Order: sequence, then C-alpha cells, then structure tokens
Amino acid sequence: MMEKLEPVSSWLKNSWAIYIRRLPTFITIAVLPSIMFMAGTALIALSPSTIILGVAVFIAGIIFSFYSQLALILSLKDNTNAIVSYRLAFRAKILSYSWIAILLLFINFGGFLMGIIPVIIFSIWFMFMPFIFIFEDGRGLNALLKSKEYARGYWWPLFGRFVLMVSIPLFIYFMIYMMHPANPQLISSIINVFSGPFIVASHFLIYRNVVALKPQVITMTSFPRRKFFIFVAWLPLVAMLALPLIGMLLFIIKY
Repeated sequence: MMEKLEPVSSWLKNSWAIYIRRLPTFITIAVLPSIMFMAGTALIALSPSTIILGVAVFIAGIIFSFYSQLALILSLKDNTNAIVSYRLAFRAKILSYSWIAILLLFINFGGFLMGIIPVIIFSIWFMFMPFIFIFEDGRGLNALLKSKEYARGYWWPLFGRFVLMVSIPLFIYFMIYMMHPANPQLISSIINVFSGPFIVASHFLIYRNVVALKPQVITMTSFPRRKFFIFVAWLPLVAMLALPLIGMLLFIIKY
C-alpha cells in the first residue's frame, strides 16, 4: 500500500510559512510580468497608434511570465533574492523550458479535442514539470512523463489540493469584485501577484513530498505510454489540417 501524502492541514501551514518568510522576494518576482500585462492591455486600448506597442509589451509579459515562474522556483531552491533568481532563470536554458511548455500546450489541446476530462487528468499528471526541469534537469517529453509517474497513485489527493489552490484566489477575487467592481483587471492582477507565489510554494512542497515517497522515479529514464502522448500532441496539428479539407469537401458536395 502506498504511503499517504502530507495531511492538507500541515501542507497548508508549511506553505504559508514559506510564503510569509519569502514574501518580499516572491512579490518582487511576480509583479514584473503582471505590470507588463497591464501596460500592454492599456496601450492596446489607448488608441490605434499604440496597438502595436501594446501587443509587443503584452507578448514580452508572456515571455517574462516564463522567467517569473522559473525565478520563483529557483528562489525556493537556492533561497536567493529576486535579482539573483531572475539572473539564474535567464541562465536556465529558457528555450528548453519553452519547448516543454509548448509540448504541454499541444498535449492539453489534444486532450481537449478528446473532451474536457482528459485536460483535467493531464493537468494533474503534469503539475510537477517545472520542478522536474529545475531540480532534476528534466527535458522534453521525459519531464512530463516523469511528472506523471510521480502523480501515479496520488491523482485524487493531488486533484483535491489543486482545486483548493485554484478556489482560494477565485473566492478572494469574487469577494473583492462584489465590493469594488470598477476595475476587474486590476483586481485580478493584484490577486495573481499575491496568490501566484503561494501556489508555487504549495506545489513545491507537494513535489518534495512525492519525491520523498517515490525516490526510485528520480533515476527513471524510460516511461510507459510515450507513443500515446506523442499521438495526443499531434492531434491539434492533424485537426488544423483536417478542418479545411472537410470544409472544402462539404462545399463540393453542397455545390
């Protein structure tokens, strides 16, 4: 019988302790992409002449959100300040990380084409990918499959913790929005800045917990169902090619 994960009460207590201890660093790391998102959106809405600049700033915010996530994890790993954490993130082979993130996006999109349930399942299976990239130098599909191996046997406990982590900021958002509905984007950005690092810290503790429970996974290099996930990743591309052909065929049949 598999050992249980750390109880939810102690997990939340420990996550909160890390969050409070590292709060200034966490907020400094998290605020940069949020400012860029808000600035980009404001420039897009300002006037037609600033749309291109706004789009560029918004895209830069997306890129920096990758660095921000890595910087938060590196800050947890090495106990570094915001500047050093970002510097380490810039050196962390961001192209390799981006490739894993794009691969995950395609797999989730492929799962969505099969129904919403696979997307939910995949989200839990692959939740440890960023930590595997940083702590275990995981690359490509292997990083995702290793995350799935860590999650195997713990899906429901992990799902419960995932739902809890998503529900807390959503609850806070709706409570604040009900009292001050004037600027929902600003409210959302502020909540993301404060809640994002807490979610990363809580996921870090879960990752550390499952690694302790499954130390044999660390050295694994071969994983089952690899071909299945390659197939799922290709589904969006197949769909994009198939839809125009189906449309043309229907047009020919009709006329």
